[in-house]
Amino acid sequence: MRVDLLALAVLIPCLGSGCYLSHEERMAPDAMADAGVDAPIDAFVDAPIDAAADAPADAPADVVDTGVCDAGPIEPGLELMVDMVFVVDSSGSMSEEQRALAREFPRMVRMLATGDLDEDGRPEFEPVTDLRVAVITTELTTGDIDVPGCTPSRLDGDNGVLRRHGYFWREECDRDYPQFLEFHAGGTGAEQFVQDFSCVAQVGTTGCGYEQPLEAALRALTPSTSDITFLDGAGHRDGENAGFVRDDAILAVVVITDEDDCSVADPGLFDLESARYPYDPMAPSPRCFAYPEALTSTDRYVEGFQRFKDGDPDSFFFAAITGVPLDMVTDPASIDYDALRADPRMARRLDSENPERLAAACDVVGIGYAEPATRILAVAEGLGDSATVRSICDATFTEALAGITAQLGRVIRRRRCH
Repeated sequence: MRVDLLALAVLIPCLGSGCYLSHEERMAPDAMADAGVDAPIDAFVDAPIDAAADAPADAPADVVDTGVCDAGPIEPGLELMVDMVFVVDSSGSMSEEQRALAREFPRMVRMLATGDLDEDGRPEFEPVTDLRVAVITTELTTGDIDVPGCTPSRLDGDNGVLRRHGYFWREECDRDYPQFLEFHAGGTGAEQFVQDFSCVAQVGTTGCGYEQPLEAALRALTPSTSDITFLDGAGHRDGENAGFVRDDAILAVVVITDEDDCSVADPGLFDLESARYPYDPMAPSPRCFAYPEALTSTDRYVEGFQRFKDGDPDSFFFAAITGVPLDMVTDPASIDYDALRADPRMARRLDSENPERLAAACDVVGIGYAEPATRILAVAEGLGDSATVRSICDATFTEALAGITAQLGRVIRRRRCH
């Protein structure tokens, strides 16, 4: 499914008319607003594009140093492909965050399409000419143990399979979509591309409470021939997700979750009657916190992600919008992981007022609570300059996605130095 990056680079003229040939019959934008229960699509179709020129983009633009190598001025017309997987938490607390992602995604794509972070007409990095995006959820199989709410549906993006269902509670969304959407210079249909992404990325809030974003991403992108295996089989890269990852493209993973990773090595953790992992109904606490020995090592994901592009740090990029204090990650290019670990808000401890959850790393009106994402931080730190972390307590996601785009721009710039 191809649409036009070039159209987005010229203030997205197609966003007012729609010309995405795979989905010709659409409601008008005004009708879309009336059809929804809370109008996230209407806000996303119009506001982010019109407001992007005034949005605070200057800060992240400064972190892309165009002098990181002696590659010289950016030349127009160079082919640059990016394959991007969004790993979206589908649990009950994520509705606001999913809407924020949908609202800000058009601006992110425009910055990628132009390479221009501060919208001054001068690109900070090579414009992306071919962008593929796909969505998976944080929900994986619980093995032979039946956990209410944790029954993966492959069409819904669970178990590491690229999502094919749309947010069909909204009238303007289709029931089914391709496994990935593609946006290519020289085509048509910028409006439909961002609209379709909004429908696919809003994955709902009825998913499993055991969020496993790292394992989901690894399974989605690992080939079946790899020696890396999973609880119920092999990776999906060359199977159910075949055709998404391209050899010459930069591969990017963006995790969005308000809880830390709970990728499970021992599925006995799911069994509330387990003698190994006993459950006390009189003193409940999050099981992923109570029994860290049941989880996978984060080294599995640092090493596994590096394999995706044969260890080339300029061909793979990892980012997370997750539970970290907003004031601790102001510069996406310079995350002080030592300071983050030492910050009291990142201490994993039970909430004194609600022992069924952890104390918050951040808690903001309009977005809500997020627990310290220490495992996700460990993976980002292990991947070095090819990764960044943003705070999910950025209520609008404006700075979160701009910062991710800026750091991806640095990877793109370094790649040119090869």
